[in-house]
Amino acid sequence: MAIVLAAFGATGIAASIAGPSVSAQSPASLEAGRIYFRNNCAACHSVEPGKESGFAPNLFGLGGRLSGSGPGGGSKALVDAKIAWNQETLQSFLADPAGLAPGTSMVISVTNPGDRSALVFYLLSSK
Repeated sequence: MAIVLAAFGATGIAASIAGPSVSAQSPASLEAGRIYFRNNCAACHSVEPGKESGFAPNLFGLGGRLSGSGPGGGSKALVDAKIAWNQETLQSFLADPAGLAPGTSMVISVTNPGDRSALVFYLLSSK
């Protein structure tokens, strides 16, 4: 875990979790989210259907799913939280994972609101 944290830098809590709605996102935002995911999330997660993620849950088809219910499951904290993943809950979780699901094993936050919005748009686009 320490290696993962060192590779991706220190985490922090963003002051703002608000972002533009998914419907207002552009193709450029979708590509920015894909690039952000590839550079910062793909070491632990996958968004390819049926692909094992090794360390963390597969995030394909995340929108509308309950936390901890998809391929690869999730930490007990996420299973117990029963969070329905949508734009609002993903924005909150990615800004401060432990704030939304205390005890989660997800310890990396996305502090930049623009990066977070693009990432949320990208994650919700995989269906």
